[in-house]
Amino acid sequence: MRIALLSDIHSNYFALEAVIDDIKQRGAELTINLGDSFYGPILPKATYDLLISFDFINIRGNQDRQIYETNQEQLNHNPTMNYVINDLGKEPLDWMKSLPPDKQLNEKIYLCHGSPGSDLIYLLEDIKSGWKVEHIKIPYNYRKAAEEAKKHKREDWAYFLTTGRGLK
Repeated sequence: MRIALLSDIHSNYFALEAVIDDIKQRGAELTINLGDSFYGPILPKATYDLLISFDFINIRGNQDRQIYETNQEQLNHNPTMNYVINDLGKEPLDWMKSLPPDKQLNEKIYLCHGSPGSDLIYLLEDIKSGWKVEHIKIPYNYRKAAEEAKKHKREDWAYFLTTGRGLK
């Protein structure tokens, strides 16, 4: 099965249009959006309208959550967030609230934005040197994955494909 993954669109409607065209040309059978779709100063509402016009699997990213959790004091100090919330309106905010933070797609595919248990912690903290060799093998069950991840320092995280080969 051909799977297309999207993430961190950040209201870039124009890039999303191009990516969707590419996905169609490549014949993806399933498209998954891993979140952070609307926070950004481009076209949040138009990005929402385009995104929901397709049958994608969507999960929530940290900035999606931060949009609907923003309070007035934060809005007073963040003109971008103010723009995003005003441009989106109620329906997209409700849609974001309804999105799961993660999803066990099937026995072998687990989806999250960030890492199991946190949308704020990256899978890899050291992005300059690439993937770490030290690893924990995360089971394909989220609950087990979250429990295992809590036992380890995040600097030691790396994920392995079902083949056991590192994602380098």
